[in-house]
This record gives sequence, C-alpha cells and structure tokens, in this order.
Amino acid sequence: MYWTDHSLPSTKRQFKRLANLLVVAAMLSGTQGIPRANAASGQPDDAMAVVRSWTILQRIQSECPAVPDERWRLDRIDQAVAPSQTFSARRYAEELVKSSAWQSVLGKDVQTLLNMTDGCGTAAMLEWQAGMRRQIDTSTQALAGDIVSHWPSAALQTPVRISVGALEAVDDDDPGYLRMSVSNPGTEVLEIALSGKDLHTGFCRTLSSADLPITAGTDLPTQLLTLRPGASIAARLVLDAACMPADSVALVGALIVVRDGVMEYRSFGQVDIPRKEVSRQ
Repeated sequence: MYWTDHSLPSTKRQFKRLANLLVVAAMLSGTQGIPRANAASGQPDDAMAVVRSWTILQRIQSECPAVPDERWRLDRIDQAVAPSQTFSARRYAEELVKSSAWQSVLGKDVQTLLNMTDGCGTAAMLEWQAGMRRQIDTSTQALAGDIVSHWPSAALQTPVRISVGALEAVDDDDPGYLRMSVSNPGTEVLEIALSGKDLHTGFCRTLSSADLPITAGTDLPTQLLTLRPGASIAARLVLDAACMPADSVALVGALIVVRDGVMEYRSFGQVDIPRKEVSRQ
C-alpha cells in the first residue's frame, strides 16, 4: 500500500458557489409533470428521486464528452431496488428520456449548471459531479438498506471492510481516538480516502489521521491510499483536543473508493461505540 498525490485546482470563488449548484438537482426532484412510473401501485419516491439525479449526471456526460459514462450507476440502482419487484430503475429512466417535460427542465438546468461552473472540466464542475455521485451512491446504499451498523459489527463490509475498535482515551479529559482496521477483501486494487466533508463522531466534527488520507471539506481527494487485494492496515482516527469527551460515540462519514480510475462513494454509520480507558503511551 502507498500514497498517491493528485493535484486539484480550486479557487475560493468557485467553491463558494457549490452550495447553490447542488440545489439544482434537489429542485428537479419536485418538478411538476415528470413521469411517476406506475405511481398508483406504490412505486418508491426515493428510488425515483435517485434515478432523476442519475439522469443529470448522464446528461452532463453528453455535454462534456470527457466525463465518464454513468450507466453502471443506473445498473446498481436497479440492483438495489430489485428485491421489491415493484420498480425498475432502468424502465423509469427510459420513461424520463421520453418525457418532454423532464427533458425540457433537464436541458435548461444542465445549461445553468454549466454556466455556473464555467463549463466542463473546471474545479467547480468536478466538485459538483463528485457531490452528485456521492448523493447517488449513498442513496443507492440506503435503498439496499446498507448504511448503519451497531458496534462491534463492521462499519462497512464492501468493497472495503472497516472495523472500528472502542473509543480509546487516556483520562476523563481526553476526547480519545478510534482504532480502526481497514482491509480490501476483494480481488481488485483499490485506492481510498475518507471524505472530510461531514465526517464526525456526533458533536466532534474535527478528526485527523496519520494513517488514512482525509479530504479537507470536499468529496474530491488529493491523496489516496492504495489497498491491494487482501491488504489490511491499522489506523487511528483522532478526535480533536477541543472536542468534548463522551462515554460513547457514533462514527458517521463516507469512504471514497477508486478502482480502475472510477470514483465511487460508500457511506457508513457506526453507532454505540463505547469508551475505553487506556494507558498513556
């Protein structure tokens, strides 16, 4: 395993606008006149919202040819909702393609997005795409019921396995640190980082690690840790000294995973992690 550095161009002006950019997709999900695939039979609104978000990413691909094709994400959405046997993400996406109302709204808002981000390939567009991909990937996880776990179960099972030990602290005033095991149980080489955008343990939102790369308030990593198949590392996630000590914590965040050059996201939520006093080292 080793570190890889990736440079990410950015300006304060561009990233200040990102909050507005992410609202674009959220507004689309409530647009009137958009198909509701077999709504009378109780189709899931959350699944349809994820598919609508996916169509935005796919439309960006047609406007910006260098952007990767996103159809594999639609397949994953379809797999997540397949057990219900009442909704097909792929069929709903096809209905949206045929909907003049949706295509009209989509075309106008994608053009607005391109204008706000100064076009394809800019730092602002890359950040918007990363945020949308994370939204789609983690929402797909939620559809499959695969996010929250109770300690001591694994915080994440696939494609990376993350197990969290107790919250270790040396005294009552020490916020402590979480000892973690991070491994690659699969057959592919993976590159990983934790998203620092909303990584937290409840009230403590400032965490650091000398063992794992953590992004600085973004879903785009500038450093990645490579995990080869079967590899495992031990890591510490340190709570900031200013954080309030707690008897137990929850660890909530997202893992950024890159395989074969494709970036994806996995949310995790580990609850009821107990506190354990250890000797000062």
